[in-house]
Amino acid sequence: MAETSFLPLISKFDVERAAQLIQQAYAPPTISTSPNDLKQLQHELFELQKRPEAWGLVIPFLDHPDPNVQFFGAHTAQVKIARDWSLFPQENALQLRDLILQLASHSMTIGRSKVILRKLFVALSSLALKLVPGHPSRWPDWILACVMTFSGSGASTEHIHDFLSIVAEEVANADLLGPSKIQIHQSLKDAVPMVIQAVRSSLESSQHVPSALKCLQAWMPTMPSSDITPLIPQLISLLDHDSESFESASDALQEVMAKSALSDGSGSRTLTEPLMVWMDTHGSKIVESTLSSGVVDETSRSFCKLLVALGDHSTAYIANNIVSSTPVVPLLPSPIVAPSKTRGQLTQTFLRLLLAYTGLPGYYGVDEEESEMTLGFWYLFQEALWSTDYYIGEDGEQNGDTTSTAAGSDAQTMAKVVYSELVQVLRRKAAFPPKGSGWAKDQVEKFQVYRRDIGDTLINAQPFETPGLLMSVLTYVASALTDPSLCLQAANALRNLCDANRKALAPQIGAFAELHAALGSIPDSEKSKVVQSIASVIQALPAHDEISPIQAIVDPIVIKLVEAMHSSALLETLSGVAKGLTRSTDGLVILGERDSESQAKLDEMIRAREDPRTVKLRESISAALRGVVELWSTDAGISHALSDLFKSITCLPSDTTLISLQAGPLLELVCIASRRQLTAAWLSLAAILIAQLNPPPPILLNGSASKTGPTPEAVALVASALPILLECALGMMSVPRAMEENPDVVQEFFVCMDRTAQDFTGSFYTLPPGALDALMNCAIQALSLQERYSLVQACNFLCTFINRSSVIEALATEKEQLLRAHGMRIMKAILEGFANIAPRRFERLFSSKPPANFSSPLPSVVPNLIEILGTLLSRAGGGGGGGGGSGGALAAQWIRDILFSVSHPYPISTMIAFYERVIFQDDFVQSKATPDVKEKFVKAVIRLVSRSLFDPLDSSLTVAFQFSFPEEDSRCGKPIHPRSERS
Repeated sequence: MAETSFLPLISKFDVERAAQLIQQAYAPPTISTSPNDLKQLQHELFELQKRPEAWGLVIPFLDHPDPNVQFFGAHTAQVKIARDWSLFPQENALQLRDLILQLASHSMTIGRSKVILRKLFVALSSLALKLVPGHPSRWPDWILACVMTFSGSGASTEHIHDFLSIVAEEVANADLLGPSKIQIHQSLKDAVPMVIQAVRSSLESSQHVPSALKCLQAWMPTMPSSDITPLIPQLISLLDHDSESFESASDALQEVMAKSALSDGSGSRTLTEPLMVWMDTHGSKIVESTLSSGVVDETSRSFCKLLVALGDHSTAYIANNIVSSTPVVPLLPSPIVAPSKTRGQLTQTFLRLLLAYTGLPGYYGVDEEESEMTLGFWYLFQEALWSTDYYIGEDGEQNGDTTSTAAGSDAQTMAKVVYSELVQVLRRKAAFPPKGSGWAKDQVEKFQVYRRDIGDTLINAQPFETPGLLMSVLTYVASALTDPSLCLQAANALRNLCDANRKALAPQIGAFAELHAALGSIPDSEKSKVVQSIASVIQALPAHDEISPIQAIVDPIVIKLVEAMHSSALLETLSGVAKGLTRSTDGLVILGERDSESQAKLDEMIRAREDPRTVKLRESISAALRGVVELWSTDAGISHALSDLFKSITCLPSDTTLISLQAGPLLELVCIASRRQLTAAWLSLAAILIAQLNPPPPILLNGSASKTGPTPEAVALVASALPILLECALGMMSVPRAMEENPDVVQEFFVCMDRTAQDFTGSFYTLPPGALDALMNCAIQALSLQERYSLVQACNFLCTFINRSSVIEALATEKEQLLRAHGMRIMKAILEGFANIAPRRFERLFSSKPPANFSSPLPSVVPNLIEILGTLLSRAGGGGGGGGGSGGALAAQWIRDILFSVSHPYPISTMIAFYERVIFQDDFVQSKATPDVKEKFVKAVIRLVSRSLFDPLDSSLTVAFQFSFPEEDSRCGKPIHPRSERS
């Protein structure tokens, strides 16, 4: 008998009272028992377990005749070890180990229930997690020691299997770190040979097979492939036994394919092929029995899971061997004696069996639950077919060499046959039952989710659909467009199918004329998607052949738009045409094309755009849009539709379509709309259109072309548009509190100005007198806004404008005048931002451990303010004058103005004086910084500049943040990186 004197002594009376409490809590509820009563009992039991004396309840409770009390005793042992181990006297740890081990052995011997044994097994595992780690270990070879103790006390094999299963599960779920984790997992690896022997013995004797296989599943992730492979023939042989053994063996094989060392397609000859041989011989019988009876029993359901697991495991094998003539030769002795078949025959049998479960009779969720499990395989199978050496893509280029052309052709033919049958099956399975079927709400919702999964599978199967089959699917989808309850899903499906199959559907363009003719019967909300679908097919035609069908689509839209200009639906439809005509691949695909082919396509498009019909078409579109903008641009719905259309109908030169409009005229329309009512949407559009006026050069294979700058026409357009945008925006923001109340407008305004400064810097210096000064005043005022996104965009604009002005030599004089007029005020705004004018949200800017001497939190916009500070220091004084800094001459002029002195021999010292003047002047914002801290700030900044270093995260700037924020302020927020919001 194990030592128990270390446990607290509890009187028999207290034990009985506690037992009565447990019996009340676990007793069947009566009419007089309220939920609050049960909750109170549970709370009292919880408090009872928390007390140190609860250790003394384990043995009395396990000896109690009531199974509920016994269970609570085992549960108490587990809970105390897991939760209160730190309070347990460590000198008694080994005595506790021996006691729990003896209690578990005794409980198995006298036949206590499995739930009680499980709790004791979990307690032993938890105790091992505490005792095994360490050097020396306090419980070496603990798994073997437990098994030997159990066997010596006469425990059954099934109980030992259960113990081993729980050990593997508990260790897998344990939250261990470092050496402890390594030591525990090594103890599992050391026990693998013993576990293998125990499982093998049970399988060979056909005794305790379910518990042995459950144990095997639990240990599967720990076992090496060399230990798993010899067990596979035994597992397959169990598939021929009774239903219980079949399900257990099937579960074990599924675990082998999903979580063992043989997962991810390993073991094709030792696992995949033997299973396929068995399925070819016996699987067909299971499927035939299921289809004939119309009932999916447990064996059939387990077989379906096994099929799906094999498909997920061996997807690549199936794709590569779909027509293989290589005979299957068993690598290991197989229990299945069958005529030799080829890999292709076995693979096709597998696909046929899986397809049978995909197409089970009846409705999913009502008559059967298995068909949904198979859908994922068809998705993976199609991707695997793409990766095979023989797959031929839509462009006709073959992945493999020419020697495999014949086999590749046969494989593609077989794949098309499979997917053609799959599409027919899924179309049938996706059909709703007749009205009045009496489905419950949850059944309808479940079936709708199933239909969406079917849609994903159908769309992914499109490379193997013949044009005829594809047209039948499209006809089926199009028939639902007139049904108000289905039109949304049907329009989305039509758009996706047409977009993914442009080239395949282009020869059938005539059939889409009927769809266009029926456009009037389709709800307005979905017309744009239908028109986009048709336009995407038209895009696959040669450019000249696109003209007539595009005319047929666009002309009626434009005519109606002229007649009824207050129609956002017509604008959305026109936007759908523009989106459909845009090619589906990214413009960077040109990198993989031959230059001659790419240029030929561009030349063909240019010629088609010069056709009088397309010229007239674009003119009519432009005229209609101008009319809409002049009359209805203040309407929110029209404004949104116009914004979407402008984005869709403009593009980079490499993506030009027949109806693409130039950015310049559209920018004029944006200016007209902005004059009527300025919104963030119009400013955002202006930024996009200005960027398109100076597009990036095309990327070619024979070298990268350098960007030469905007054309004179583009410069003239921006020069005329910029004053209008400034007039509208500055007029609006000059109203008191307008900037605070319209942060979206402020943000998009500075995004637009930043974009203009990047490509058209000189346009700012040709503005009417006073306009640039007003813009700079607005930007300086924005540096004090509390809405940080607006502030960040203002910072970005100022940095871009000053930097671009500095690097363009022709603007040197204008830049000097700009900084002379506004540099001092910008500097003052920056320093006031440091001193708490800027938004006060904090967060460290380090993804890893910060420097040891970094102690102060950073305000969220400080990096942006520091970037402007660095720009001024490098461009307007100090440094070496590089990049337009003029050798510090302008800074010296500032200093003379501030100090009323004409010269100073030391530029750096003079700069310190300048900063001191700004910071210490009477009108500077009040802060908690002392003069000493301010002095440290100035010297830290100048020291960095003198070394030509300016890193916003340099620890030398810590004093800058201390200058702004005292240590007692510890609020926290998210900073914005200086360029995180750039377009």
